Amino acid sequence: MFPGVRAARVGDFRVEVGADPDAVDERVFVFAEDEWGEESYEFVSGEDDR
Repeated sequence: MFPGVRAARVGDFRVEVGADPDAVDERVFVFAEDEWGEESYEFVSGEDDR
């Protein structure tokens, strides 16, 4: 976990990821893995999100 990024378990099988765009240089990469496979996501903040 990096500064400015937070993750919290929501329910039994879900994790919610949030980030402060100013603290993470406007980009966050999330890698999710379980016994069925893996996924990757990139979240990019736009000017309107500030």
